[in-house]
Amino acid sequence: MRKIVKKIIVMVMVFIFVFTAVPANHVEAAKKPQLKTTKVTLKVGRKKQLKVTNTKNKIKWSSGKKSVAGVSKKGKVTAKKAGKATIYAKVGKRTLKCRVTVVKKEKVILQIGNSSFKVTLENNSAANALADMLREKPLVIQMSDYSGFEKVGSLGKRLPTSNSQTTTSTGDIVLYNGNQIVIFYGSNTWSYTRLGKIDDLSGLEEALGSGDVTVIFSMK
Repeated sequence: MRKIVKKIIVMVMVFIFVFTAVPANHVEAAKKPQLKTTKVTLKVGRKKQLKVTNTKNKIKWSSGKKSVAGVSKKGKVTAKKAGKATIYAKVGKRTLKCRVTVVKKEKVILQIGNSSFKVTLENNSAANALADMLREKPLVIQMSDYSGFEKVGSLGKRLPTSNSQTTTSTGDIVLYNGNQIVIFYGSNTWSYTRLGKIDDLSGLEEALGSGDVTVIFSMK
């Protein structure tokens, strides 16, 4: 009787071992390294952090076209010029791919009377939020002269801030107090968030004039 009981116990243990070990192997086999992002579109100058999941092994990053998009040793992609590139992440024997499309930067256009000026935006959250507003529709802002070196007007909406002590110069566009946009035709030092810079200053002071002015901000 004891021999029979021992045989039954052995059979039960074998059964448990087989049916608990096999699923674990299946789970491990299913967890292969993979990129969380396999396709992305970036504007020139923008960055994107890529991540590989299901691995603790060393990852070797490389770009198939460095002139279009580069990648750091930690997987941060930088868009350099318009075009297409493939970013590779090598993990052991596996090579993962992310296809990157780089598009040109959009330009903000300021219309002041009959004069127009192109603006290059900063790469920060405030400038990105302003760009999102302008993609929806142009902004018409009544701007008042202040202290003989700037025009200031209300955006009608708060934008994210990253204020720092800033010395401005002619053509600088900044965010003040989260909801005021300022165009400088002189210099000042204060705590601002930079939004952008007017590319060509020719005729700017004449267009802004000495009093209040209507400025139309649009996206091209």
